[in-house]
Amino acid sequence: MADQLPYNFTDVEYLTPRGVRRALNTSLIDGIWAKVVAYRQPHMKTMGLRTAGSSPYRYCATEVLSKKYDAFLDKISLFRQQFESLSPEAKADVRKTLRFNALKQVALHEKIKVSDYAIKAIVNKMYREEDPSASILLGYDRALSELEDDPYQTPNEEFLVKEFETLYRTDELISFYRQGASNESFTKAQVGAIIVPSSDQVPILLDGLHRFLNTDPTPTHLKSALAMLLLYGIVPFENNNFTMSCLYGKNQFGSLLGETAAFLPLENIIQEGSPSFQDIFTQSLKSGDATYMLTYAIKVISENIDVCLDLFTRAKTKEVAKEYVALTKEETPPQEIAPPEKEEIVEVKPSVKEKPFEEAPKEEEEVETISSLPLNQGEMAVKAPRVSLSDKEVKETAKYLRESHPTLTKGQCLFYASHCTMGRYYSISDFKKTIRCAYETARTSMDKLASEGFYKKYRIKNKFVYTPIKQGENKQ
Repeated sequence: MADQLPYNFTDVEYLTPRGVRRALNTSLIDGIWAKVVAYRQPHMKTMGLRTAGSSPYRYCATEVLSKKYDAFLDKISLFRQQFESLSPEAKADVRKTLRFNALKQVALHEKIKVSDYAIKAIVNKMYREEDPSASILLGYDRALSELEDDPYQTPNEEFLVKEFETLYRTDELISFYRQGASNESFTKAQVGAIIVPSSDQVPILLDGLHRFLNTDPTPTHLKSALAMLLLYGIVPFENNNFTMSCLYGKNQFGSLLGETAAFLPLENIIQEGSPSFQDIFTQSLKSGDATYMLTYAIKVISENIDVCLDLFTRAKTKEVAKEYVALTKEETPPQEIAPPEKEEIVEVKPSVKEKPFEEAPKEEEEVETISSLPLNQGEMAVKAPRVSLSDKEVKETAKYLRESHPTLTKGQCLFYASHCTMGRYYSISDFKKTIRCAYETARTSMDKLASEGFYKKYRIKNKFVYTPIKQGENKQ
């Protein structure tokens, strides 16, 4: 039994000394721990990277652990293959779900109080609130979009500067690396438990990390799994080390996964409030045994990928069901159908108590007159990729607009949410038919939406038309 313990505490689960004490329910582990170290030692591989305390980083590669590392490479390769096999429509839906989950995790980690509707508005590029606390979510969303377009950039200082500028939406950095102690709660809680690098060490440690990722012969998928946690352990910045570390890790995976790396769920790896995570993380930073971080990261990422693969399968099943329904309709011979019962349509009229809008004495309104309408490609003002918003998303977007713009009516919000394609021109009659209201209500509603910056109003010949104005993040 005792001879089996080194194997159990290494190959089955790579435990720290604290983990061994917990597993054996005793603090007297010196003899057992010596055997565990002796079992691991012949399989340790030194990496070209050092800790803040100048110890060399290394990782254990027993036969069993090596198979786990290979299985991880297969897992992330399957993630890419399954994502890329999705149809454009299914991929668009999955993309929104994964982006929402990523922003949700960032909000939870950074303790940002924001509603799910606001996060969905950010994903759909419809966020218009002036909430400074949400600026980091807007920045992270921008950074992920950039990673989709440019999946892998050489890890160096230039990359960190670029991501930092994207997060803060500035090209005039006053400061970059921290000059003193970090403001992060992680470092304040862990001083004494780990060797927190001094501000003077930060540039040196970062140069070493960049060099390790670019030139060290350690397999790329293992370096990618470590990149996020290694940067986080250096604590380079006064704030936002978490978001920068996530982006750094996704960029490193980009060398293997391409644009798919932007959707790899890394945001729940760092769990500051978890004693087991703190134990694994601090033990790696203190001892230089990166296997603790490596096996932990592989386990969490693999579990997250399994959830994603299930999401991909559901998206594909949904697509097949749609095709089957369409095929069935085509093959079904026409049948005699009883005439439907008459549906009573009630015209919505403005309430006597609720006037649509009080109009001031009319002045001549300056409206640009155009002889013809420019025809643009149908880019969505909400940046929905390749497809328009679904009925559910229209309702959610309308609800968000209603909450963030209380002067708008429900009808105005619903109309805009379903009529926001860039390059298209909508009329007062479109509003009247969609909302089923009086013409005057439709006219004042479209003018209201134009005055709020949702539409640009044009005069063409003898009528007014309205075209959506690109919505986006609040100016920072």
